Amino acid sequence: IEEALAAEPNSPAYHDTAGVIYMKMGQLEKAQGHLQAALARVPDHAEMQLHVALLYEKQGLQNDALKIAENLMAQPGELTPDGFEDLRKLVERLRR
Repeated sequence: IEEALAAEPNSPAYHDTAGVIYMKMGQLEKAQGHLQAALARVPDHAEMQLHVALLYEKQGLQNDALKIAENLMAQPGELTPDGFEDLRKLVERLRR
């Protein structure tokens, strides 16, 4: 992904993918930088917003994660079926 970003440093999709990869690797600061870069370019992108909510959950920012997640629940058609299922599970975890 780093090679792709070097070739297209303004690609929101590449930044989002890098953010998700770094998040899964536990490198949350790097993940946050890439996810913020992605959302700066396409702020209304539901999947990218979901990724930020998942990151916030990992960072212990449950209230921030829940705020994003609840907003996304109001527009379920914007997410892929897998994304909506991830969102549903996130909201369930955050509301406990």
